[in-house]
Amino acid sequence: MTKPAIVIAYTTLYREGGPKFARAAATLARERATAQLAAELVLAPVESKRNFVDALKRCSAAGQALAELHFIGHSGMTGPMFRTTAVPEQFSPHEWRNLRIPFAPEGELAARAKGQRRRRVHLDR
Repeated sequence: MTKPAIVIAYTTLYREGGPKFARAAATLARERATAQLAAELVLAPVESKRNFVDALKRCSAAGQALAELHFIGHSGMTGPMFRTTAVPEQFSPHEWRNLRIPFAPEGELAARAKGQRRRRVHLDR
């Protein structure tokens, strides 16, 4: 059986704070590596919706279920913001509903968005 994955996705281009988000993602990766030895860590810079979806698809293609999915970046009305303020990009509610995220049975989503408190979401399967 393939090891589960912990995906830490982060943005660097949208507004200010990009270098801090990359450092925060690296720090979180070190922390999770210590706590979750049974999972493979995937550090994924995602600058567009396509990058985010592709990171999830790579896990699916490798047969990996997500133990944890983390997002570090900016947030808008319906979730993470991608690209730049000049050309912003965000998932619509319809896209979120139809997004295929290969969670493990006990998988978690944690979002750390600038200006927001950390949110942990347990998803119904």
